[in-house]
Amino acid sequence: MEKSTDDLSPPIVKPALCAEGYDPNPTTDQPPLFIPGDDFDNWKLRVGPFIAGASQSITSPMNLSFLREEASHLFHSARVLAFAPAPQIRTTLRKLSARTENVAILRERLIGRHQPLDETVVAYV
Repeated sequence: MEKSTDDLSPPIVKPALCAEGYDPNPTTDQPPLFIPGDDFDNWKLRVGPFIAGASQSITSPMNLSFLREEASHLFHSARVLAFAPAPQIRTTLRKLSARTENVAILRERLIGRHQPLDETVVAYV
């Protein structure tokens, strides 16, 4: 049977039926950016769908793309490479989430300290 080219009207498209509560057009909003001091487990849960199915080689950089600038600076200061394994990056981010004090205040406190002669470097820091 040969297809007719005389009828140029748009084809009839029937809408798909979806289960109740299922959105066929899910939003792809970016999850909230990670800020030091945030609840890491909640952030990890919300970022999970965005990195699900990604190859191991890009999972780490994808995790880092969801960091706010302050978290990015702190992560960089931890001296962990951007292409480190994802578990290592998540461990570092979890440690960053435990910090609740401002880094500038911690730095001022360290600079203002005086090391006694009998105090070791480890105890001083």
